Amino acid sequence: MAGAIGASAALSALKLEAKVIVCLTTTGLTANMISGYRPKARIIAVTDNLATLNRLDWCGAFSVCQFSLIPVLKMWFLKLKDI
Repeated sequence: MAGAIGASAALSALKLEAKVIVCLTTTGLTANMISGYRPKARIIAVTDNLATLNRLDWCGAFSVCQFSLIPVLKMWFLKLKDI
């Protein structure tokens, strides 16, 4: 399932010339699958799981944020406006 979602997200971003793909994830699997298709769009993985946040942040392929922290979300959305 994550593979189909990853492929669809990457292809849709390419067709729409999207600059950002926002991925809500619990385990990080979907974000990893999307990145495997190497979209030109920046991938932002949003999770409520601290272990997933740390794992995704460690690999460096994603911008990550924890969605239970409202100030963090505000910061990310303000950054998205500038893209």
